[in-house]
Amino acid sequence: MTATETTIIVLILIAGTFGPWILIIISAVRDSNRAYDPLYEPRSFQTTGKTYFLSLDCFMAYFFSGMSLLFIHLAITVKVTDSTPRWLVVTVLGLLALMMGAMALYILNFNINYWKHTRGITLSFNPNPKTVTVSTPTAEYVIQDEDVEHIDVVSNEHPKLLYSYFRIRLKSGDELILTDKMPGTDAFLLYFKDVPFTRFKQDLPIIPEQS
Repeated sequence: MTATETTIIVLILIAGTFGPWILIIISAVRDSNRAYDPLYEPRSFQTTGKTYFLSLDCFMAYFFSGMSLLFIHLAITVKVTDSTPRWLVVTVLGLLALMMGAMALYILNFNINYWKHTRGITLSFNPNPKTVTVSTPTAEYVIQDEDVEHIDVVSNEHPKLLYSYFRIRLKSGDELILTDKMPGTDAFLLYFKDVPFTRFKQDLPIIPEQS
């Protein structure tokens, strides 16, 4: 391994170790303000593709992808001593590349699936009277407490890679899907905290295509 390759690995590891924690702190402060402000003043939330795919978990996916490519590169170019079998080194590097690539695909699969149900949605909050307007690419819903029949919460409940979506069942018979990647979802749940809800734990809470 050359000095340049060693330096690159060290820099990537430093970024992967400290970068996510910085983003977690910034995200927590931002999301806390976003969740509670709409209880007292009108607010609207919408996300863009740029903001969505520069989130913390996407950053982790990019990091794992970069590490996977780096291990593949090392497996191809690595030079070993006579006492170390090349096949052993290549096997170890290949397994590391596979693990990193699998983690990247796991995260990106969720984010692409959830993006389909986050793109083009706007949540508008009005605390007086307490209403939420949900604008989707195909319809608009003005929702009050008495309009919501039930909320299903589907989550993997993972402490580090949390993915959750919320199925909002309206008394009109309509259903809405909100994801935890949608800005304003926390505020929506606070608005309707008295509505009955059921929590389902799923290891892979992928949103079905028909939803």
